[in-house]
Amino acid sequence: MPIPAAQLAEIEADARRSPLAGTGWAELAEHMLATHYAEVQVYDRGHRRQASWLPRLPFHMMAQAFAAGMDPETLREEVLQSLRWAVDQREQAWGRQEMKRWQGLSLDDLDETTYDGLLRFLGRRELEVAELGPETIVEELPEDLYEHLRFILALRQLEERNPHLGEVPHAAELLEEMGQGFEEQILETPFGDLDPALQESAREHLRQAGQLDDIALRQRLLDQPVSAWDQRTSDAVARFWGRRYIEGHQDQTVDGLESTAREAAIAYLDEQRRFVDEERVQRFLVHQSLSDLDPQVQQDTLARLARTRLDRASRRKISNLDVGTRQAVTDALQRMGQFSDETRREELRGGRLADLEKKALTGFEAFLGRQVLDGGSLAGLEDGLRQAVLQALKKAGALSDPARVQGLAAQHLAELDGNLVAEMQESLHNQLRSELATRTMEELPAATRKQIHQALNEQGYFVDQEKVGWYERKTLAQLSPDLMRGLEQHLGQIRLASLEKTPFVELPAEVKEKVLAFLDAEGLVTDRAERLRLTQAGSLSILSPEVRNRVAGHLGRQWLVSIRDRRPPALPDEERSLVWTFLRDQGIFADEFKEELFAYQRLDEFDAETQQAVEASLVRQLTADLEKRPIGELPADIRAAVQSHLAETDYFVDAQRLAQVHELPPESLPGDLGQQLERTVGACLLAGASGLNPEGLDLYRAPIQELPAEIQGWLWRYLDETGYFLDEKKRTQVLDRRLEDLGGDLYEALIVEVAGQLRQEIGDQPVSDLPEELRQGLRESLESAGYFHSDEVRAQVLAQRLGQFRREEVEGLSAELGQAWLRENRDRRLLDLPEADREEILAHLQARDWFLDEARFAQLQAQPLRELGPAVRDSLVAEMRLQEVENLRGQRLAGLPRERRRVLHTFLLERGLAADEARMRPLRRTKLQDLPEQVYDDLLQNLGLNVVSHWGSEPFQTLDAEQRGLFAAYLGRSILARIERRVLLHTISRLWIDYLTDIEDLRRGIGLEAYGQRDPLVEYKRRAFELFAELGDYIRRTVVRSLFRQPPEPLRAA
Repeated sequence: MPIPAAQLAEIEADARRSPLAGTGWAELAEHMLATHYAEVQVYDRGHRRQASWLPRLPFHMMAQAFAAGMDPETLREEVLQSLRWAVDQREQAWGRQEMKRWQGLSLDDLDETTYDGLLRFLGRRELEVAELGPETIVEELPEDLYEHLRFILALRQLEERNPHLGEVPHAAELLEEMGQGFEEQILETPFGDLDPALQESAREHLRQAGQLDDIALRQRLLDQPVSAWDQRTSDAVARFWGRRYIEGHQDQTVDGLESTAREAAIAYLDEQRRFVDEERVQRFLVHQSLSDLDPQVQQDTLARLARTRLDRASRRKISNLDVGTRQAVTDALQRMGQFSDETRREELRGGRLADLEKKALTGFEAFLGRQVLDGGSLAGLEDGLRQAVLQALKKAGALSDPARVQGLAAQHLAELDGNLVAEMQESLHNQLRSELATRTMEELPAATRKQIHQALNEQGYFVDQEKVGWYERKTLAQLSPDLMRGLEQHLGQIRLASLEKTPFVELPAEVKEKVLAFLDAEGLVTDRAERLRLTQAGSLSILSPEVRNRVAGHLGRQWLVSIRDRRPPALPDEERSLVWTFLRDQGIFADEFKEELFAYQRLDEFDAETQQAVEASLVRQLTADLEKRPIGELPADIRAAVQSHLAETDYFVDAQRLAQVHELPPESLPGDLGQQLERTVGACLLAGASGLNPEGLDLYRAPIQELPAEIQGWLWRYLDETGYFLDEKKRTQVLDRRLEDLGGDLYEALIVEVAGQLRQEIGDQPVSDLPEELRQGLRESLESAGYFHSDEVRAQVLAQRLGQFRREEVEGLSAELGQAWLRENRDRRLLDLPEADREEILAHLQARDWFLDEARFAQLQAQPLRELGPAVRDSLVAEMRLQEVENLRGQRLAGLPRERRRVLHTFLLERGLAADEARMRPLRRTKLQDLPEQVYDDLLQNLGLNVVSHWGSEPFQTLDAEQRGLFAAYLGRSILARIERRVLLHTISRLWIDYLTDIEDLRRGIGLEAYGQRDPLVEYKRRAFELFAELGDYIRRTVVRSLFRQPPEPLRAA
């Protein structure tokens, strides 16, 4: 393609106007912008105008002109050289840019991965400088590299044994050199930057030298009396003196100590429960309940437990107490009326019990019953109240036997006692007659009203003779279609009922033929076996209900056809009666006026004959129902009357439940019977006479202020407990107070209330079933009262020698004995004590930094050790160096940090550590790349280590230009390697998906090759191979194209 002359002319003219000032990148870039690129205005996606630079002449044209006449091999080498040059330039530019971020760091700041990568990079660089590569044979290596390889093999052999530093060759010299390096480093290190172990060692040395003491503080302690010491000093001296005392009296028993020490020891051991009989404690916790204890012990224990709970939280607001304690205190305060609205109480005082809400009144009845029973049974009440309660419970069904009540529905009346049945029937008959005489029809039960209507209907009371005359003048065919269909079904059911129980073979032949013909025509019996069962051994009753209804309709239709053209008077008596009854029941002859009037009539308004007939019909029907039907299927009013009569005769009362109510307290009764008993006792007490209500007044209606005083008190207590008068504002104010602010009387009353609540919560439960917190509280309360103390256990403990106590007990005893000694010497100064005792106490305190000068110590934290006084500094550094050397002596090679490992390698290399020639002989003809991977890697790292050994721990910015250039090159190489990996993985991932898609498309369409007389399998293999080859080519081209378009990615600094 020819190059446009106009564009070349423009470029040539601009080049003359802008001559190249230099060969640097900045000059080249400016020259290219001025000559080869033209500035154009473009618009971005946000419609903003932007300046952009476009080449006047495409680079491929320039490349085409440049490559004209080159042979392919030369062109390939030129292209590859240009790419290598571009990659090198990019690495260098990126490395210099990244170096600006890393220049403040040093080798010691690099993480292991970065450090090892740097060493390998520098090692490869050393090989390249020596013009050596992976193909180089070992015996062709220069002497220094060959010695390096021998050193690497010997070092790997040494590292595989992983000896201590004290076991490596020339260990003494190595440790001396490391110690010297440590000393030089430590002198420049501030005290606060030392590791904790060295800091502690140095601090101890300075403390012993007195360099950290506050002399004034020490003197002040000597001059103060013991009573003026602060708590921290007193506790420290007490523990020290107590331990010293115990060490001097190891073989002496507690009982044999001097009086002051003996009393202190006994007090401590008592506090630690050493005089407690654990068997007795275990027996109480596992096998006993609180109610097994003496009543006074119970009361004292609960009071002590309540007081302990409240005292622990006395300084906290009630609202901030833990859930359990807060609930107990809140409930107690509410029962005591501390949250009550007194205005509402006064308003209720002038009202009546009946004015209470239903829920509150029901609850008060139960509460009142509970107070009256007072944990006892019904037998403890006075006779009148007891009988009233029993009657109320019976009436409510609370004493009924559920099985007998439920079983009554399936029983017949005749199954009951004969006298009971007769009484019940007579009672029901009298009740029926009474209702018939006093009530109108609409006031009677629906079932009774229906029976009366049916009886009057049977006597023709509701028949309109005019409608009857019309009926008798017509034929049946003149009836309406609905009546004809109904009459057809009615007659058919009657005919079927007369035939279905007769064996089919015994039916008249005409009937059998008609039935079988109908069944065949309608396809109702198609199964041959079923037909044989019907015709040979069965009857019409074995047919399904649906088939029987169809047969009944057919029989009724045939019957109706035979009589449909005749008038009713001309029918035989039986048929005329059947037709008449059906039409009458359908209301064809009904006198509408009598029907309407019926609801407002009483039976005594009919003539005597009709009354007797109806009454007799009803009695017969009632007697038949009572004899034939189960009680559960009787009409609701009769069933209710039967149940009421049986209840009045105590038929349903369960003798066992009745005995339980007599003998057991409410909480021991099954189910909710106990609650019902309490509520019933309260209700009967308020409604009738008793010891608390001697006048028999209806207390529900009486003014509350006129109630008996005891009942009034219970009422206020119940309403307070349930929060009936709760004033939320007042409650919030009280809960915002601290327990100790409630006042002595209220606090003591609160303890009593909480103790009572605890008694109710515990009850007669075994201690083992109580919650853990409550169980431990009971134990501690009884222990503090000495309930579990044993004189025998006490004697055994006091006979024990001080040296036989456990370690934790010795610590406690030391503190207690020391405090006793301090109390005994509280008015003496430390200077007044014997000199030996005084010096021991001072030495103990000094060892625990009691006299530490904090300001001086803080100053020392930022001060290098070199600035200490010569005498202190030399002795301290010598001690720390000795300590470090001993630590290093016992350290294994694998656990050495990087800088120690660097020193070790340099030292061993200088001392000539090398593998012997016998081990090197098999490797002489081996290429470097064929060496074991770890050996080759160690060789590179060791070569790199030689390079960086001169860098020290200085920041990279302080290195010389060559060293900075090496590190920058490594950074550039690392950035480009990361980008190469990412681009390569991304490209392979994306193109591999495209390749799989192409293969799938090829698989789907390869069958079409058969139309072209080609084998699809052969074509598939050929085309798949081509696609895979194209994939490799695409990957290479895409990676190269993408690689030069990637921006640099900053590395993560250590």
